[in-house]
Amino acid sequence: MKKECPCAHLEIIQRLKRALGHWKSTVDMLEADRDCLEIAQQLRGVEKAITNAKTALVHGHIHHCLEHAVKRHARCRRDDQ
Repeated sequence: MKKECPCAHLEIIQRLKRALGHWKSTVDMLEADRDCLEIAQQLRGVEKAITNAKTALVHGHIHHCLEHAVKRHARCRRDDQ
């Protein structure tokens, strides 16, 4: 893992751990032959946690790229003067 955005990575790791917890609970529920509606709700939790992790990753990447673009632009402007 790159050390460029450690805060964002920590957030993503937490979200994926949440997804993993939901996933494990879903498997346990299936093994226990729980109600389909409860299982579907648990799977929705897995899906939402993964979607949130993906969103955080993309937002972090966009922020990081924009930050570098602004710095590059500022350097170019200084070099032109």
